[in-house]
Amino acid sequence: MGGILRVIRRTGFFFMFVSPYQRAASAAARAIYLMFGRAQASARAPVAALIVALGLAQLDADDARAAETGITPHRGIYVLDLLQARSASGIVGARGAVYFEWAETCEGYQVNQHVRMQLAMAEGQPSVAALVFSSSETRDGRTMRFKMRQFADGVISEDLEGVAELMPDGTGVAHFGTPERRDFKLPAGTMFPSTYSQRALAAMAAGKTNFEGFLFDGSSADGAFHVSTFFGAPVERPKPGSKSNETERFWTNRAGYFALEPNDAEPMFEVGSLVNAGGVAAWFDLDYGSFVVRATLSEFEALPEPRC
Repeated sequence: MGGILRVIRRTGFFFMFVSPYQRAASAAARAIYLMFGRAQASARAPVAALIVALGLAQLDADDARAAETGITPHRGIYVLDLLQARSASGIVGARGAVYFEWAETCEGYQVNQHVRMQLAMAEGQPSVAALVFSSSETRDGRTMRFKMRQFADGVISEDLEGVAELMPDGTGVAHFGTPERRDFKLPAGTMFPSTYSQRALAAMAAGKTNFEGFLFDGSSADGAFHVSTFFGAPVERPKPGSKSNETERFWTNRAGYFALEPNDAEPMFEVGSLVNAGGVAAWFDLDYGSFVVRATLSEFEALPEPRC
């Protein structure tokens, strides 16, 4: 059940793949992945993140400037529904909701996410997964504090809390205090969600076709993921929260999350989405190979910038 939650959360902050929303999606995706197992929940194709140190090399001066202020502070509510499922998956229905909030503070960035999903099975009782996640990142992208709790049918299935730090040489370490004290080394080039999202959004808006790198978001005790994201051509659609006929550009995205150990050629899960230049997703899909869940934006609220 944990897999479902992770998938949802990851989508949200990149979105944070490419935006804050991706982060939410990825968390949900992972939750589903954990709940139903790797064999059933995924087609064994990777996507834990969407980046690699190579992605950073692709950013030019304009990208770097855009990355400083690319994300729109906001909160949104997404409705979850089953988009498609193979008969072998045993899943006949899905419903739920994702609450996602990305706020800017004087010190950096704050993220809050809540996910609840119910899956109806062809046999047996429905399964309910839930996730609560919060994190804070310093503005320089060097430190992130995180806390996550996942529930399977009302029972706590995973409880994580800790802090991650990046060193001047690009390497880093994640210190987990819960459920047990242990440290994970982070590979050189690792980014936290806000940095990853800002740079991916800048690359997308600049007309680049892909962005990839190492991402650590605090939603898994397995450490960082390698994420690879591809951007489609922009399309015009209604602006989120607009009461007029105002439109803006959105881009389709496809991100794959890959585990670093073992070095798999296929992603654990994938997330597709439609996102604007500010990182707000109109929708995102959590693709596990045997079934796909879609999250559609139903409520949106822009948040004010901090007074510092």
